[in-house]
Amino acid sequence: MITYADYLRRAARRWPERTAVVSPSASVTFAGLLASAEGLATGLRARGLGVGDRVADLRENSVESVVTDFGCALAGVTRVSVNPRSSDEEIAFVLRDSRPSLLLADGASARRAAAAGLDRLVGVVLDELPSATGPRAEAVVVRDEDVLALRYTGGTTGRPKGALRTHGHQLWVATNVLLDLCDLRESDVLLHTQPLSHGAHVFVLPCVMRGSTQVVLPRFDPAEVVRTIAEHGVTVVKCVPTALHRLLDHLDLEPAALGTLRQIIYGAAPIPEVVLTRALDRFGPILSQTYGQTEAPATVSALTVEDHRRAMNGERHLLRSAGRPYSTVDVRIVDGEGRELPAGETGEVCVRGPMTMSRYWERDGSPVDDAGYVRTGDVGYLDAESYLYLVDRSRDVIICGGYNVYPREVEEVLYTHPGVSEVVVVGLPDAEWGDRVVAAVVPRGTPDLTELLRHCRDRLSTYKVPREIRLVESLPKTAAGKQLRREVAEVLRGGHG
Repeated sequence: MITYADYLRRAARRWPERTAVVSPSASVTFAGLLASAEGLATGLRARGLGVGDRVADLRENSVESVVTDFGCALAGVTRVSVNPRSSDEEIAFVLRDSRPSLLLADGASARRAAAAGLDRLVGVVLDELPSATGPRAEAVVVRDEDVLALRYTGGTTGRPKGALRTHGHQLWVATNVLLDLCDLRESDVLLHTQPLSHGAHVFVLPCVMRGSTQVVLPRFDPAEVVRTIAEHGVTVVKCVPTALHRLLDHLDLEPAALGTLRQIIYGAAPIPEVVLTRALDRFGPILSQTYGQTEAPATVSALTVEDHRRAMNGERHLLRSAGRPYSTVDVRIVDGEGRELPAGETGEVCVRGPMTMSRYWERDGSPVDDAGYVRTGDVGYLDAESYLYLVDRSRDVIICGGYNVYPREVEEVLYTHPGVSEVVVVGLPDAEWGDRVVAAVVPRGTPDLTELLRHCRDRLSTYKVPREIRLVESLPKTAAGKQLRREVAEVLRGGHG
């Protein structure tokens, strides 16, 4: 069996002097990446760590992040993903829940860990990577079913849960990416704008498999992204919709030629159609979308570059789609009783494939049903061409006067108004209607609330029109950039703007 780390060994033999990873402060070749990863693996094993043990990483994106990824894989150690942009409370929860033997930190994150008391939740905090002090450790026998990574759900609907991701899962995710989303080439340079502790990680192995260079930035900044694309000849960018929105705003103010780009991959959160249209107008048909979730990582369905080209040529409805299932994935739509629904009917999205997880870390129950499908909690439908359309999260549906209101539909309408920068729509308790529709809007400029409501009335059924629109300075988000709808509802319920 070819393991996760075997692909790095192969890359180091085939392209030893080619640059593998670049950050603002360092770079490493494929041969150097393998040597550093093997040194880390030996250092971990010298500390008595092996298969089944856990190591957490609190650092921002860096060359060392990728070294750690492969070093843990070589040692058979499970890497616990911790997003450094999370709050101290969220990080403490992950560390208490996963109980890692070791926390890897740099100077800044080590000081943060000590100040917040996080260092008391782990065995040892190291502010530099452990490395080999003796002969290189013998290779560890790793099986498909051994756990490569412990990744926590976003916490948008409650306490995060640890999803166990095996070596086999991650190989299938990489295969899906290369088959149906992005056919990486040796000449490609891929820019990570998201934390490698989050969705960006799924592109690490595909780059190594194809000999592509990866550029990592510690955090997203549109000006730095533009500069990096020009400096390194970036050909592929992966970003979340919020980052794409900010990049477009930056380019409106400071136009720049990004001629080396051949593909922009977006995902991890819904994208307003108005933002997607702006991106197509700015970049042309080089966009692609991938949809997934922690339990079915990243590769459930893909809206390809060709799909975006079709949309630009008149099939605009495709821009509302999450694409078609990946080649190795089966998607079906079921009703509340678990019965499969025909094309065009809305129900819960269920996913089966070789990359889906089977259980959570130390939690009873499984997200997988008896037929092997992950119940995603997303509401959607498949059309006659097997394109998947996501309507909303099942738990986010607002029931107003007996009618179902999907927040995303109302948000899409508000996003088409030039005075709206960001918006979240929630349901608040109402004695007469059960729930009333309320929108929290981050304004662009000084929009008139009466005009915003009129904008909605002209485009929505009466029961879908917000009863109230509140202007706010910002919207709460997870460390990965996903809007926290539950927290928005709590703030609005408390009457705070």
